Amino acid sequence: MQIQRIPILLLGLMILVLGTGCSDDSVAPPPSDTGQIFASTAEKLMQNFSTSYTRLDDESYTALLDTRFKFYYNDGTDHDYATEVRITENMFSGNPPTNPDPGSTNSGIRSVDVDKILPLESWQPVSASHSDFGAIAGAKRGFYDVVFIFHHDAGTITVSCTQFFYAVPVTTMVGGEAKTEWKLLGQEDIGNKVIRISSN
Repeated sequence: MQIQRIPILLLGLMILVLGTGCSDDSVAPPPSDTGQIFASTAEKLMQNFSTSYTRLDDESYTALLDTRFKFYYNDGTDHDYATEVRITENMFSGNPPTNPDPGSTNSGIRSVDVDKILPLESWQPVSASHSDFGAIAGAKRGFYDVVFIFHHDAGTITVSCTQFFYAVPVTTMVGGEAKTEWKLLGQEDIGNKVIRISSN
């Protein structure tokens, strides 16, 4: 067992091998039906978040994100929307990493089990004092206990943590009609992450 700072969406342990690029000859086919539902509430947004991960569907996942998205780490660093999109495109590609370390247990993500996304409290308005989201109208924060299991060729990586998820209602015109849908505005690590790596 290891205890490290690894966000669900970043998974720094995997970026070392996934962030270097993907091969062009074994791309996983896109799902024929994303299973997404219209996120009329923050809770439905979280259902779509889970669906995107279990289907390795980066297109649907990216559609969940607000372009102001930010991921906050325990050590005070963060990453933005563009980085989040790049990370999940690599992670969800189904491809092995380019030039992997022969001793690495992370040889490409093949599937993801969302073992738990459990709300620990109801969604609350984001404090006006929040440095990035405080001035965004309607922004809310939910506190969740999460467990994700990432399957790769050599074994599994299990990530257990608590996180704040930030969401915002966004209104757009669809066929001349105004529709409001919740978007993922950010995530924030809370406390330590527990990482368990097992080999086949």
